[in-house]
Amino acid sequence: MVPYCFTIPSINIATFSIGRNSSNWGAYRAILIMVVLFLRPLSLQAADNSIVASATDQSRVAAVSAAILTRAYAALGYQLDVSYLPGQQALEESNNGETDAELVRIEAVGRKYLNLLQVPEAMFDIRGRAFAWNDTMVFRSVQDLWSRRVGIVDGIEWAAKITEGHSPTVAENVHHLFELLADRRIDIALEAQLTGQPELKHFPNRGLVMLLETPIRIPVFHFLHKKHKNLVAPLAEEIRKMKMSGAIRTIFKNYFKNSNSGHD
Repeated sequence: MVPYCFTIPSINIATFSIGRNSSNWGAYRAILIMVVLFLRPLSLQAADNSIVASATDQSRVAAVSAAILTRAYAALGYQLDVSYLPGQQALEESNNGETDAELVRIEAVGRKYLNLLQVPEAMFDIRGRAFAWNDTMVFRSVQDLWSRRVGIVDGIEWAAKITEGHSPTVAENVHHLFELLADRRIDIALEAQLTGQPELKHFPNRGLVMLLETPIRIPVFHFLHKKHKNLVAPLAEEIRKMKMSGAIRTIFKNYFKNSNSGHD
């Protein structure tokens, strides 16, 4: 392909006038248009190298996933930016194409939000846990939810699926969920152990506990809006490499080493 080029006419800056009524106005306007057309592809190229992913705010699952995916995208020459939003809003924005991706979700999300393409390599498994204000409560199966007041975070699909038919109380975020539990407005809160266990530190002397029955193990995935379908296979390969090399395990270790009681 022959490279596009243009020649800018020689101009005497000392005498050049750019007033709209000046005889030089037409030449000035033509030069300005050519400069804009020349620079525009460069700005578009910079934008193309940035991926914005929606994520659930206050989620430590999202925080770990962001660390993993930042590295995976960098290996492909992309910069990852994360937009933290309430859970349901995050899903709606990524599905509508307002953002480029959904940071981390369970597999079922792809069947419900048809514009989102699952990167087919799971990043890790979350452990779904029940939290309660009474350590004598038992949660071994979904049947244990009957006759209990259950709370979940808005937009957390695995918890919504488990509580179908139980009319759960829906919290805005994880801190709100645990406030409901501490105030005895619900009996059980369902949350990932990675996010829920550190939240207990915000409610000392309130009797909140994580029930120790066998957790619900659920693999989680990254999702891309369909406009970026060309990145699905390369990202899956990068995640696979990170798992095989132990990089994801190292990210988890560093996260727990450096995290504190605040929200991430």
